[in-house]
Amino acid sequence: KFGNFYVGYGQKLSKKSYAPPMIPIIQEQYKIGPEVMEMQEPSYEAEEAYRIAHLPPTIVAHDDVDDDAG
Repeated sequence: KFGNFYVGYGQKLSKKSYAPPMIPIIQEQYKIGPEVMEMQEPSYEAEEAYRIAHLPPTIVAHDDVDDDAG
């Protein structure tokens, strides 16, 4: 199989020949930091402990309290 890739002005003949623009300078690689480093996956037990520790507080109904004690 063959493929064609055309780079140019679309004219058969021109006084000025086409030269593709230069590629930009390669940027520096990412600096090593916590945002790009791989982290070890937490275990199931650690995930469950975190989930339980961060559950919203439960509201306890106080039916035994007598507010009309007068």
